Amino acid sequence: MVTRRPPRRTTTDLRFWLLAFVPTYGTFGPAFFAQPGVPLVSLWISNAVAGAALLLGVTSRLTLGRNISIVPAQRNLVTTGPYAYIRHPIYTTVFLTYLSLNLQMFSVVNLLMTSTLIVLFMVKSLIEEAFLKKDTDYVTYMQKVRYRWVPFVA
Repeated sequence: MVTRRPPRRTTTDLRFWLLAFVPTYGTFGPAFFAQPGVPLVSLWISNAVAGAALLLGVTSRLTLGRNISIVPAQRNLVTTGPYAYIRHPIYTTVFLTYLSLNLQMFSVVNLLMTSTLIVLFMVKSLIEEAFLKKDTDYVTYMQKVRYRWVPFVA
């Protein structure tokens, strides 16, 4: 975050800033408040999902480079790597991580906590896209890469 590119444009809407920070820093919640729960699948399966999340997350973050932002901001458009297939691969990473947690340690508390954060990330991505749609290059990118979070699922 320290070496990120300066934005050409950033949202000034305080609601967007709040919505950006709550899910982003809310990701620490499951680390502190997750219940022991019961496994729903073998450890191999839940770890495979976690491994896929890790691989996607590292690849997405490296591909994004210095263009990362917490709040909606227009920087250089990245269309390679995972971004060539889905528009929000880092959010997909979060979703897969929460899926792995729930598969490994299912409880109602864990499910509610992670589901709430997933919904907030989905809303955040919709707000980001509404902000970025003012850029014709981003509109073209959205037409080319139709999937937000999961390939073949609009």
